[in-house]
Amino acid sequence: MAADVYRLTARLATKLHEHGVAWAAVDRATRAAHQSGCSRAVAQVARAATVVLRRSGDGDHAQRVIVDAAHRLRTDTKLADGRDASLYAEMLATAAYTAAAGDRRDEAWTCAGEAGAALAAAPPGPGFGVNELELFRSGIARLLGDFGQAVDHAGRVRVDLLPTTERRARFWQDAALAWWGRGRRREAWEALREAERVAPQEVRYRPWARDLASGLLSTPGPQLSGLREFAARTGLG
Repeated sequence: MAADVYRLTARLATKLHEHGVAWAAVDRATRAAHQSGCSRAVAQVARAATVVLRRSGDGDHAQRVIVDAAHRLRTDTKLADGRDASLYAEMLATAAYTAAAGDRRDEAWTCAGEAGAALAAAPPGPGFGVNELELFRSGIARLLGDFGQAVDHAGRVRVDLLPTTERRARFWQDAALAWWGRGRRREAWEALREAERVAPQEVRYRPWARDLASGLLSTPGPQLSGLREFAARTGLG
């Protein structure tokens, strides 16, 4: 429980760009997870640490942390439990996204492929599944500049089956940025508006949303209903 509390604190601090708090929380989460002796807790904390490292600009270190932790989880548990197999696939998906953020295309798609293979071979279980992996694939393609592929992957995601509000907001974020990359201004705005409807705080205070709104406002094209009001809500004036 202590590891989970500190891990969630790190995630929240990262979203708020409180990097010092995030680092402190990850350190405490790591200690608590190791003291617990629970392989699953150690793996989940490693995933949180990866996000903090990546957001801090240390993508290479982040990649080593998540890949090593995924391998340890596989060794310790043999992935006999569906929950462990699901977590293993989620960690590989995170590794794939981290590699894509560093423009390591082959590594990104290799990790995503391994995540898919793990899910296919796993016994049924709750947690991260094929639908969530498709969401990751959309984000990976977007980071690599393959916006058409990102839109295709997004179209395969069942938004209603995504387990959390955060994941649903993330879907609309990826969709909005993918459409924007394709030069489809109206579709990008519709996805951005849907992201705000699903999770206002995830959108109004995040740099990606302000940057996208600014781009939509400055790009020639038909007026987009509600865009200026959205810009005002996000502090663009």
